[in-house]
Amino acid sequence: MGREDIEKNRIKAQIHANTNITLIFITCTIFAFVISVNSAILKDDYVLAAQLTLAIPFLMTSLLAHSKLAESKSNIKRLDSFGYICYTIGYTFFVNTIGILLATFVSLQISMFFFSANIIMALLYSTILTSHNISQIKSRLVKDVFFILLIVLGGILHSLGYY
Repeated sequence: MGREDIEKNRIKAQIHANTNITLIFITCTIFAFVISVNSAILKDDYVLAAQLTLAIPFLMTSLLAHSKLAESKSNIKRLDSFGYICYTIGYTFFVNTIGILLATFVSLQISMFFFSANIIMALLYSTILTSHNISQIKSRLVKDVFFILLIVLGGILHSLGYY
């Protein structure tokens, strides 16, 4: 691996670290807020409680994997993939938590608007990324399907009362 690749990995790791730290902070804040305002919701809604609490270790693991990426000369592809999967799961749990809280405390319509906006923005992001690099379409499609599936199963269906 060349010096340029090492520097790119360090920059990428720093960007991922900043994003994960921000999301961990926000998730912990939401967790503290929910506990202080209405802790019964966490006892009554296991799906919400699970996603809210699991978002933190998934985002933390993504942070650690991407941090290791900055100094590693081997396992780069595996660390990057593992960090991305953990990030996607943690981020999706974070989004689902907000959507479920919106459905619970504001309205189902606002919640569905929030979920829809997240899905649309992910698809627009992928469209922009793949518009100049057709070879990324398959990868982006897999990532988007995974994200949308987690949103639907963990957020939308739960907010609609299917479980």
